[in-house]
Amino acid sequence: MGKYRSKMRDVEEDYLGHPRLYFSGGDLPVLRALRRDGLHEKIWGNVKVSADWCATLRPRREGIETRHPDPIYENLYDRFYGIMHDVAIIEHLSLAHAIGGEDAHGEAARRWMLGVARAWDGEGDGVPNASKAYAVSRLMNPAPMNTSFLG
Repeated sequence: MGKYRSKMRDVEEDYLGHPRLYFSGGDLPVLRALRRDGLHEKIWGNVKVSADWCATLRPRREGIETRHPDPIYENLYDRFYGIMHDVAIIEHLSLAHAIGGEDAHGEAARRWMLGVARAWDGEGDGVPNASKAYAVSRLMNPAPMNTSFLG
């Protein structure tokens, strides 16, 4: 991966170790300060308004059941986009909580993470294939960023 240049600083590959949520804990003070400056303030305002709305939503109670046969992959796509929707909300709430620090965003991210784990629990069951592997890996995406909420 090498080295890349960011507005915050030069970043070495070894700096990008886990755990992180798109950035490291060392980046947070800069990101939090930037949300009060110029264009960053406008962007942050949009992120916050969206996160406030996401925090009012309720996680789905159950996933979309697998159907067989599914010759044109209609059911697969329904499940995949359902998962993508749920995970996007978790990621957005987690980002807003990390930068803004509002308890409502953190609690909503926790609620969504637990809801997603329950609703999509069966996705890992059955015969593995490439489609299932991708869906399950997408479900795993937000897990590292939310472990602090699950405590």
